[in-house]
Amino acid sequence: LLHRVMMSRQGPIDSVLSGPDGTFRFQFRPDTGALYLTSARWAGIEYFAAPIIIDRRSQTDLVLLAVADTSSKAPVELASRHLVIRAPAADGTRSVVELLMLDNRGPNTRVGHDSIDATWIAVLPPGIARVQLGDTDFATEVVDVQGDTLRIRAPIPPGQRQITLQYQLPAGIRRWAIPVVDSV
Repeated sequence: LLHRVMMSRQGPIDSVLSGPDGTFRFQFRPDTGALYLTSARWAGIEYFAAPIIIDRRSQTDLVLLAVADTSSKAPVELASRHLVIRAPAADGTRSVVELLMLDNRGPNTRVGHDSIDATWIAVLPPGIARVQLGDTDFATEVVDVQGDTLRIRAPIPPGQRQITLQYQLPAGIRRWAIPVVDSV
């Protein structure tokens, strides 16, 4: 599918079948006020390529759109975990911004065992409050935080994905443990 994204409207504008070798070609008149994306559905999962950069000097714009088979056992690791802890506010609480980098190094997209099962789970620090989801590579409706557990209920394709959280530490904390389940 070829998608056009504009401030006033967005949606698919064309579709083609790929050839036996996986190639595809769209012919369209680009609008300079639009962003264009390509997507493909494979094994029930929608995959998107990077946005198409319209270059008036070029006759062709190559797009790499990779899809993958699925597995509920595809390994997803916590590649890195970064925390920024602010100085105490007037009430003694501290704001924390946490960046989690997930890495699916395998060839398969990680899926849950069933439609309600989480595809990846992380343990968050105990005692945190006011958890908010920040910039993430997942839709907000598929990331769930309950207590000290973060659950992702979405396919995780090969490559790296990020999740950013913001939360508060209670006042008076002198010592704080960050749980690490995976090797980081």
